Amino acid sequence: MVAVEATNRRVLDLPWAMLTTSPVVEEIAADEIRRGGALLLDVREPAEFAHGHVPGAVNLPQAELATRLEELPRDRPIQVICQAGFRSLRCAQFLRQVGFDRVATVTGGTAAWEEAGFPLSSGESADEPPPRIAESEWAHGGALTYAFADAI
Repeated sequence: MVAVEATNRRVLDLPWAMLTTSPVVEEIAADEIRRGGALLLDVREPAEFAHGHVPGAVNLPQAELATRLEELPRDRPIQVICQAGFRSLRCAQFLRQVGFDRVATVTGGTAAWEEAGFPLSSGESADEPPPRIAESEWAHGGALTYAFADAI
């Protein structure tokens, strides 16, 4: 979204930063996380991440993904996770669209990981109330859309 906003304001010219297709991406279950030496990429907001994330996950918020692609490895698989699986699916589709071949989304997200009884790690702000962030539609160019009403 950072790149999209900058393009809309004509500060940058990054029209490729929008999801314009709906590429098929592999979907994996929570118990398949990090198999094959994959990077686990958590695309939630930093406050969400601080309140509980899969141990070893790297936080790169969805809004910053397009402007930070150079931080992602191209020599190993990437598994994308969020809270429920909607943002991660869109981010995985975007990564496929821009040339990342080995990308998967974690079905059910961090909630599925926790529901399966796996431990979460948390950061310094975990003592504060969790942020209220709802999954939203991201319907650029025919991308799959979802509505998620429950707060985390």
